[in-house]
Amino acid sequence: MKRWILILLLCCCLPLMGQEHAQSGGNRLRVIRDGNEFLTSLVEDILSARESVDLECYWFSTDSAGRVVRDALVKKAREGIRVRVLFDNLVTPAAPVAFYDALRKAGAEVQLVHDFEKIGPFRSVGSIFSMRDHRKIIVIDSRIAYTGGMNLCMESVQWADTQVRVEGPAAAALLSTFRPDTAVPAADGPVQVRVITSEKEASAEDLYIRALRSAQEYFYLQTPYFCPPEAILAEIKAASARGVDVRLLLPERSDWGFMNALSRDYFEELLAAGVSVCLFTEKYDHTKAFVSDGNFTCIGTINLDKRSFHINKEVALFVFDEPFAREYTRHFLQQQERSYPVQAGESIARGIHKPYRAFLRLLSPLF
Repeated sequence: MKRWILILLLCCCLPLMGQEHAQSGGNRLRVIRDGNEFLTSLVEDILSARESVDLECYWFSTDSAGRVVRDALVKKAREGIRVRVLFDNLVTPAAPVAFYDALRKAGAEVQLVHDFEKIGPFRSVGSIFSMRDHRKIIVIDSRIAYTGGMNLCMESVQWADTQVRVEGPAAAALLSTFRPDTAVPAADGPVQVRVITSEKEASAEDLYIRALRSAQEYFYLQTPYFCPPEAILAEIKAASARGVDVRLLLPERSDWGFMNALSRDYFEELLAAGVSVCLFTEKYDHTKAFVSDGNFTCIGTINLDKRSFHINKEVALFVFDEPFAREYTRHFLQQQERSYPVQAGESIARGIHKPYRAFLRLLSPLF
């Protein structure tokens, strides 16, 4: 009973973040942690599309992973299926025009997030380069959707990561984040899901703060980048101080070299507050998720950094389901067992590393 009361309170207290879609039941979720499995499943669903395929993606590469998805989209567009693609061209600004022209020639709609031709006296380079559309959403026929940390590129396929395949009303809610006129399908599954997006004007920070404040037993957090806003750092330490089992799981080595030093600058104060910090050593893990008290889970694109909370376009699934939370908790603990536990004192900055970390922390809002 206590757990369901906590869930109800959390649902009522969650503030608006850009767009917040009503919690919907009737969803089926499948967690995918292998990049090749994700690509295979995605292509199969695209090829089975009868009405539409909509894709919003941060990194849509021209490598073999990107090509297999593009070719499936081209095939469906030629069959008369409505295909719409929106991607952040800041990541691949030099991509061959022919790669995306194949989609256009097949009848697909291709839209770029950034228009570099509009750089001028009234729109600076900085304003274009600051905001990134970091979402990863693919929706088939408004009834099947994918979201999570995985990009459409081989580098992402080879990482450890977490993607969720959604069937039900939440798929339509994901689509409506960039296609507002989407109809909601009938419920056909047991899982309660809330889709939350963040925009530049609103703060995803509130979601994490509310979740941390509501935690009573445990709060397990997994992220590839750790340089949080001060408010979230304070809530992490406060949760641990009131007896919540707070654990942080990070990759041992980041894909951004400077992030190794920046993240480590927080370790000593986390350890002093009683937070467990572990480094996953097997491969780079790009997962962005948390699970709390065995009843709710968040999986999406939100990194634990200031950019994700205040600048980028992001998306997350907030899942209210005990079996789903228990399964994710088991996965977290299994990964933690294969990780290196950070000990107090070993991450203290010494010598030139001290001013270097201070410099990185000062610039962290730009990363």
